[in-house]
Amino acid sequence: MATGLLKYRNGNKSVQISIVVGIIGILTAGYFLLLQRAVPKSKEVLERVSNVSHALVEGQVEIYRHDNLNLQPEKECTEEQRHKISQHLGLESGNVGVAGCNDPDWLDSFFEEERDIGTESFLGISVGCNKGTDAVQIARLGLSDVNFNVSAWTNFIGSIITVCPPREQGPINFPRRNGEMHCIEPMLNNIILVNNASQHLGLDRKQFVVTQAAISARNGVVKFPNANAGAEACGIQGCEGWVDGANNAYTDVPLYSLDSYVEKFVSSNGPINVLAIDAEGWDFDVLFGASSVLDRTYYLEFEYHMIGFTCYWLSGRDLWRITECYFDVYNTWHYWSNVACVHRSFTKLAERMEMRFITSLEK
Repeated sequence: MATGLLKYRNGNKSVQISIVVGIIGILTAGYFLLLQRAVPKSKEVLERVSNVSHALVEGQVEIYRHDNLNLQPEKECTEEQRHKISQHLGLESGNVGVAGCNDPDWLDSFFEEERDIGTESFLGISVGCNKGTDAVQIARLGLSDVNFNVSAWTNFIGSIITVCPPREQGPINFPRRNGEMHCIEPMLNNIILVNNASQHLGLDRKQFVVTQAAISARNGVVKFPNANAGAEACGIQGCEGWVDGANNAYTDVPLYSLDSYVEKFVSSNGPINVLAIDAEGWDFDVLFGASSVLDRTYYLEFEYHMIGFTCYWLSGRDLWRITECYFDVYNTWHYWSNVACVHRSFTKLAERMEMRFITSLEK
């Protein structure tokens, strides 16, 4: 099934996005089946140890898992809230006004203001890391480490293709945390750029893990286009505007499901604090191969509803709730946009994001 989906998604990008939105119900309904299939038979489920989480065990190693069965459902939007969402996003026009660059300052302020981030160490994963700027910002906040300096990073990589400018760099208020930040990127020129910057700034010695790989719903090898460093319209299907030919080089790149990548490359068995996905139209394929990963993720951001998560459209610094606030126009609207989701067990960040949604409504 995964192979067939991959072949089909080599088609028109708008069709791909339609699948992402329209098939969410299928993904939700099949979530537990996917989770069962994703966990090797050598692992057995332990009895739930609390009303917050449970664990899977292999030998003596416990792997964190959310307890979705005992989680409170998200509240349904009121009619007043739905009216305000429709007005702010211009839904009556058939469009959704959320496209453009985003500034998730609710996430930045959470790490700047909360000493307790829900875990003793930090684990971040960036799928489609591109030129690494966002991954460095996530690592700076999550690891509480001033050595992850976004300004120094952008100065080193120089003037290259970019769509969105780097976010404003905030203060570091707490002692450094242990942990790891994974930057996963398939394009060769981006990998060279990111590796050079990481080594120049000494981040390769601070658990900034750079891996050349493509992430999708299955494992294997894929030919990935090798465009100029920083190009942001390239995916497994090719690069937007490219005409295949002798001048367009492709590189054989390892292909992993996200579950397989985490099992192979990630050291931590605890929660994933931040999972950011930017796979240029292949985000759903990444999620389809991430059932066990999602079950240990606190914050998820991608370009679209997961059990236990509350999801929002991102629009600049505004949040517009999708969960229990769904509109039919979302089934037919296709454009560049991003979604941020928080697992409701992680109440500190969930409350911040819901409050941002409320203040967005009042503008």
